Amino acid sequence: MFDAYNDVWEFHEEYGLPTPNGDSPLDSNPTMLERETALARVGALQEELTELTFALQAGSLHEAADAVLDLIYFAIGTLIQLGFGRPLVDDLWREIQRSNMEKEASYEAHGRGGTPIRLVKPEGWTPPRLAGILQEALEKAAVKDDEMDKITEREGLPHA
Repeated sequence: MFDAYNDVWEFHEEYGLPTPNGDSPLDSNPTMLERETALARVGALQEELTELTFALQAGSLHEAADAVLDLIYFAIGTLIQLGFGRPLVDDLWREIQRSNMEKEASYEAHGRGGTPIRLVKPEGWTPPRLAGILQEALEKAAVKDDEMDKITEREGLPHA
């Protein structure tokens, strides 16, 4: 099994790309990207999505695989540049997975992406609780008080 997060971390280290979480992929120091960096990351992701669209329209499996894997590569690189260490990404992923697995299948309507089913949120379903996981990571990373205040205000989190 491949380890996409560590592979992309190694790529960032090799080419001197930002890794705000320090010297280890295990550390987290969540921080928002500068505007220019954020726009560049979004542009790269959009470019890969456009390549995927063309690959699917052309019926090219190898080009579709290349585009999807490049999307994953850029997405993980963006998480790294946001200062999300591997354990934090794992925690966030598990919470997304929990939330998705609690949905129920409805065969009365088609879902996203041409699937034959539609996933619905049953009564009592809870959305992913990412804010709490991120707040805990911020506290563990001992983010400076003023940065913590800015992040918690922007994200609508309670002050610690």
